[in-house]
Amino acid sequence: MIVNTYSVLMLFMAGTGLLLGATLAAAALWAAWRVRRSRTEQQLSAAERSVDLASVVAATSLGILMVGWPLLYAMLASFVAEVPGAMCIYGVTRVMPATSALIQAAKPVAIFALGGWLLVEMVRRRSGRPPRRWRGLAALAAVSALVVFTCAADAYYVLHMNSLNEVSCCSCCLARRSAQLQAPAFYLPWDLPGSTARIVLNLLFFAGVPVAASWLLVQARRPTARRTITALIGNVLLLAAAAGLGLASLAEFSEVLAPLLMRLPFHHCLYCLMVNRNAPDAPVMLANLATGIFAAGWVAVLAVCVPVKSQTAAFLDLRRRMCLLAATTLVATVLMVVIHLAVAPW
Repeated sequence: MIVNTYSVLMLFMAGTGLLLGATLAAAALWAAWRVRRSRTEQQLSAAERSVDLASVVAATSLGILMVGWPLLYAMLASFVAEVPGAMCIYGVTRVMPATSALIQAAKPVAIFALGGWLLVEMVRRRSGRPPRRWRGLAALAAVSALVVFTCAADAYYVLHMNSLNEVSCCSCCLARRSAQLQAPAFYLPWDLPGSTARIVLNLLFFAGVPVAASWLLVQARRPTARRTITALIGNVLLLAAAAGLGLASLAEFSEVLAPLLMRLPFHHCLYCLMVNRNAPDAPVMLANLATGIFAAGWVAVLAVCVPVKSQTAAFLDLRRRMCLLAATTLVATVLMVVIHLAVAPW
């Protein structure tokens, strides 16, 4: 274990998250049992209080996860000086590559799942309907298992991380071993025909993201949410498109935009981009991207999970706001990148 301020704080957050995750699972299962057995008004009132407790624990767990997400990268950055051969966070992740990849992927998934459940529950409360569906609380128990897994993985990583192994800090994330330099044309943004992958990534980011934002603006203008099979398929496709565009955009930032924005043609590193002085607003770009992807996914989750009886004016207003938030942040990400590329001194 590498002991410093960030690792101790991360271990504390992971332990707190484990306790909250276990408490959330117990509260969700207890609330589900109370809801399923509710028959009278008094039983429904008691079940509502149980759901309130589960919601409070879920919101607290979400706060812990959201604080722990940037803290994870601050801890990894603090390990750079401790790991022989590491020049940035990417080098640190080579010590325990599978575990580091797992914890980086698990956190946003857990945040998305927990945030989606809280949004659906908020819609139910605003509609004034009593908690009659125990399956939603059973789903919360499943989400709590994901929270426990995420925090356990964090604790395992912190406790087993060491600085005894030397690593090669690669400047090209797609290389299999150490730094692998490509032909000069590979790094030039105006010489795309030689690389199909770069063309696909550019199209997905500079065309796919604005198209998704336009579709969200169209959805925001609809006065009602449809519950047809076609609408269901559309929302599932929206969720899949949000996840796909998110992954493609991360690849675009790492493999195409990072060398351009940092003005380091052989440096394909998303981690270095976040702290590079030539692109000081890179964290804002990535934060906008994450916000847009999460909001777009939550729009699909709300449309699929909220029953028709709960789709009141408050639900439609929340859905419209989420659509506008997703569209605004996605377009802002693309515009910030375009402005950087336009004013860069090539």
